[in-house]
Amino acid sequence: GRVEALEAEASAKEPGVAPTIAAAACASALHRRLVAWRSRLSVGGWAAAATFGEDSGAPPPLRFDADFESGSLGPVNRIGPREYEISLVSDTAGGGDYVQWFCFRARDMQQDELYTFHLGNLIKPGSLFEEGCQPVMFSRKRRDALGTGWTREGSDVAYYPYHDLGRRHCISFDIRFPHEDDEVFLSHAPPYTYTDHLSLLARCCPEERRRSLPPTCGGRELTAVKLGDPAAPQQAWLVARAHPGETHASWVMQGALEFLCGGGEEAERCLQGLRWVLVPMLNPDGVASGRTRTNLDGIDLNRHHHDDCAPETRGLRALMQEEVKTGEPLAFVDIHSHSRRRGVFAIANGADGDPLVASMAAHSPLLDAAGTSRAEVKAKDEGVGRVAASRLGFPYSVTLEASLCARHAAAGNHHLSLKDLLEVGRAVVLGIADLVRKPGVAEDDEVVVVAGF
Repeated sequence: GRVEALEAEASAKEPGVAPTIAAAACASALHRRLVAWRSRLSVGGWAAAATFGEDSGAPPPLRFDADFESGSLGPVNRIGPREYEISLVSDTAGGGDYVQWFCFRARDMQQDELYTFHLGNLIKPGSLFEEGCQPVMFSRKRRDALGTGWTREGSDVAYYPYHDLGRRHCISFDIRFPHEDDEVFLSHAPPYTYTDHLSLLARCCPEERRRSLPPTCGGRELTAVKLGDPAAPQQAWLVARAHPGETHASWVMQGALEFLCGGGEEAERCLQGLRWVLVPMLNPDGVASGRTRTNLDGIDLNRHHHDDCAPETRGLRALMQEEVKTGEPLAFVDIHSHSRRRGVFAIANGADGDPLVASMAAHSPLLDAAGTSRAEVKAKDEGVGRVAASRLGFPYSVTLEASLCARHAAAGNHHLSLKDLLEVGRAVVLGIADLVRKPGVAEDDEVVVVAGF
């Protein structure tokens, strides 16, 4: 089918903060889903339940596709008049190790009727969909009428063991479509496509600020953006989207890049005395093809920052090695998204990242400093971005995880909005800038956290 870009609906109106579904409602939904599932099994499974036909008076079937950038959809089975079972697609053919991201289009719906979707064959034993998270929806007709972009939608949302002796799980939810015969997209989280990435670069980054890395395994351009003072002794790195299904990482990165390039007084202070290198999308092939975790060769980039398995991480490492020869490494932040935990939090190499985490959290209550995971570095972690960066001399090297669902409890437990994520990107920049040593300040002296230099 024709490949078209899904707009990153940053310019469309986003409704106010959306609360997550209450715990009692989640428990009730799970009970109903399990009862229905067991009932189906007792009469021979889904196929036995689908006894309607064209002459049964059933409504017309929905038409599904994922023939657009970042789309992901497997086989669809109609199991009731308005009920559908959908198998999600694994990153690797014949394998099922990485199954999470979904983004598909539906057409030919009836307005305000209840449609039920069961998205099966997921591998993770837990999900925020069982803790009040909702999928997102984008309606073309609603956008045209009201200017509304992606919104959290869905009722009776449940996540439960489904197939393969409980090793596969299912997300079930109900949707009422706002318009008749609309074009509606349903997704795990607001998409952020390769085209969105190129649009961000064109909008914010002049050509002279861009550095092309070796092309990806699919032949796409991989871009680093160099900002700030090229003569500054210290340097900071931001990298995002090693895992294509973690779209909130790109929204955080957009917030950081737009802030740095926005020309404001705060941003100018952050650019002085510090070299910035940003790689906004490390895995553009995976993003464009709608994968969950890997590049086109089936490689998880965040396990191979230390070797030559993937051209994407090989090119990134070469640039980092080149840059650290001419300057002092300061901070490295590898931005990801998390599907099983709320909030925006850091994973650090032991306690090494604590000063950076505290500094970032000082600029936004959305960062959960208390929730920092201080992971003991083991041999299997050598290929993780934050570990590989620390080996290059970065004293502050962390993975920043932005939940694909909600804020942490202290910040309200509502769904994270796009505005929230952009704010986090700004806080990351300000937090790093606060750690820069001013001329004449000894290394052992206390660094005072301020908003500039």
